[in-house]
Amino acid sequence: MEDLASHGYAVVTIDHTYETPVEFPGGRLVEAGIPSDPPDLEAAKRLFMDTREADVHFVLDRLRDEPVDLGRIGVFGHSAGGVIATRVMRADSRVRAGANLDGFFEFGQNYPERGVDRPFLLMGAASHPQQPPLFGAVRTHRSDPGWAAFWNASTGWHLDLAVPRGRHYTFTDVQWFLPQLGYDQTGLLGAVGRDVVHAQRQVLRFLFDTHLKGRSRPVPTHPEVERVD
Repeated sequence: MEDLASHGYAVVTIDHTYETPVEFPGGRLVEAGIPSDPPDLEAAKRLFMDTREADVHFVLDRLRDEPVDLGRIGVFGHSAGGVIATRVMRADSRVRAGANLDGFFEFGQNYPERGVDRPFLLMGAASHPQQPPLFGAVRTHRSDPGWAAFWNASTGWHLDLAVPRGRHYTFTDVQWFLPQLGYDQTGLLGAVGRDVVHAQRQVLRFLFDTHLKGRSRPVPTHPEVERVD
């Protein structure tokens, strides 16, 4: 987010109320409210994803009151947030480009087979060895059934990039503070170097510069990132 903001983008992030404690302007604190053991797990997953998507639509509506260019909106997210990006694009024509960073469609009811008709980036890493359906394989549209369905159904420009030596949390700030805490980071981050964050920044900037600002240029390259055709 900081990188996009430093290159002239107005960046909005969302704290999803009730997922974690959220402090509102004025000091009102709302505690987390998600049950640790819901009686109907699948229904809870659907509600979780539906609520997140509704939050994004609400924020987009509120942006009408702000001095931003609503004709050039992009959305991206990691994990569940990446899947929410696909759902928001499908439902809201105001969003012109999006990205899913290692989000898997199996969490909730997300209909990847409906795809999107505008530019979209997929960027994945190696899954956990015990996590179905990939069991350690790198998440791409060639290995993940949900990504394959989304890829094949999407009619707009789309790009799939992989970080084979990374893991799910490679796309988060965890890679910066785990080493400071003395934790073994391999299980969460893989063997990829921390400089891969620069590749992520470059790729997202390429996506939005190209499809929101019309600044066409080659896809950035990095030793840890592979293009999946």
